[in-house]
Amino acid sequence: RFCSWKFWGDIAKDFFWKTKHTGPFLDYNFDVTKGEIFIKCMDGATTNICYNVLDRNVHERKLGDRVAFHWLVSRFICWFQRCYQAATSGVKK
Repeated sequence: RFCSWKFWGDIAKDFFWKTKHTGPFLDYNFDVTKGEIFIKCMDGATTNICYNVLDRNVHERKLGDRVAFHWLVSRFICWFQRCYQAATSGVKK
């Protein structure tokens, strides 16, 4: 059985974190009889997602010439792909 919190927990282990989460990875209550409805995921954690997605792959992992993402727009039958290095040029620092 697929467990999304385990999947995302494994993904999160590979990220750079400015601060780690302070409580459980995932905490929630969907039962109104047990109190306020809430979802908390990685409460207290902070990161820079742009650094994790682009900068680390270009500068640390040396993947600048590798394809970062593919994008297919089916309505126009247009295929687009961009390398990590090219993607960084569109990011404002």
